[in-house]
Amino acid sequence: FTFSAGAEKSNQVATITATSGSIQKSIPITITGTTLSLTSTKSSLLAGAGDSTTLTVKAIDANGDPVPSADLTLTSSLGDDITAGATTASSVTVTTNTSGLATATLTALSTPGTDTITVSGLGTQKTLAINVTNAQFGFNSPAQDSTLAVNTSEDLVVTWTDAAGAPVTGKTLTFTANNGNFGGASSTTAVTDSTAQATVTNT
Repeated sequence: FTFSAGAEKSNQVATITATSGSIQKSIPITITGTTLSLTSTKSSLLAGAGDSTTLTVKAIDANGDPVPSADLTLTSSLGDDITAGATTASSVTVTTNTSGLATATLTALSTPGTDTITVSGLGTQKTLAINVTNAQFGFNSPAQDSTLAVNTSEDLVVTWTDAAGAPVTGKTLTFTANNGNFGGASSTTAVTDSTAQATVTNT
């Protein structure tokens, strides 16, 4: 006789049993080939700031074809929020679409560290590490894509904190503009103060 895995997409062990009267013999056959992939739009998130990233899961079978309508579980090792549909928890279930894809949103809470995201289902699993940190280096103001009128000036404020959330003070930052200037120069420097901020004026 010939045994086939058929339409079943889960990795598993099938037990084949032959029986004749009171005599019986069984052998295990491993069914494998289905794999999961897990990707994120960000590799690092800022703790306690509502920072989030999109997680994308893909399920494919041994032939490289998508596995639709598969229920998969996403879990955060740090207990960060994962949102799928109307559900937000540290562990949620997503269902793949006709392309074998499912998405969810991961939002970092207040605990820094390495958040290991695990997706499991179909008899297999995949993990992805996301760095959750208190470190911050970026502009407080102005807001991204803001507009500055001609012949006006605006303060640019940068904040720099380390991975523990402590201010990085006394460090020199260099600001460079491809348009406008800093007191007539295309670049200038400023030193972070006790609040971890450095400020320059762009005109």
